[in-house]
Amino acid sequence: MQQPHTLLLDGRFGDYALEIRSLISENKWFLSLCSWPCEPADLESRTRLLMRLAEKTSYRDTLEVLRNLPGLKEPNDVVDIYRKLPVDHALLKMLLHKLVKQNLWLRAREVFRHSLSTGYYPGVSSPPGFMALIVPCRLGEVELALTLEMFITVNATDIFHLSETSTSCLSITLKRTQSCESEYLAAGSRILSAACIPQPKLIVHYTAVNSSQDQVFTLDVPSARCWLRHNHLWANEVWTH
Repeated sequence: MQQPHTLLLDGRFGDYALEIRSLISENKWFLSLCSWPCEPADLESRTRLLMRLAEKTSYRDTLEVLRNLPGLKEPNDVVDIYRKLPVDHALLKMLLHKLVKQNLWLRAREVFRHSLSTGYYPGVSSPPGFMALIVPCRLGEVELALTLEMFITVNATDIFHLSETSTSCLSITLKRTQSCESEYLAAGSRILSAACIPQPKLIVHYTAVNSSQDQVFTLDVPSARCWLRHNHLWANEVWTH
């Protein structure tokens, strides 16, 4: 078998992504075996190829690649995947985007919920009953849409009990995690776009900048209530259990 590392230099990588995946899978190159030993120095280059491969294939092949990164199936003292390979947020974002693009929302929600519970999104905060959501500006549209679903669901009781004349609101704070102002402003636009992804659509308004210079938005309560009426059965199962 040709050493797969050299394929990284091939400009036609994308044209042969599926063939490459099949080839390295058949030869068990994913694993740390005697025929393809995975030393610590080899981990980075091998992982780089597999992640690039993940970008060029469908979500199913992406999941296979991620499940079979060196050291995952046969961890040992030489290769500790959890210490040597931090989660690549860009890759996680790409996976969620692919799942949603193929209308696999259930799987996307499972991946995002698990990622939240294992600490991959430390900047996301939505305590039940507080009607306040904090999100870091690095989140993509799909991540924001899923976060909005969670935010509404964990506050469902309060949302249903609010009267039509109540002045209470659902607050969203976009925390700065990047110094580039244009990127931060773009994140504000993503929140507005993300609100249009759930069905029925949600209504989000920009309201102000707080003392920390973070943008603050409000989620329209009637639109959140409408979304809950259509989705509360499955949403409660997904986001509160």
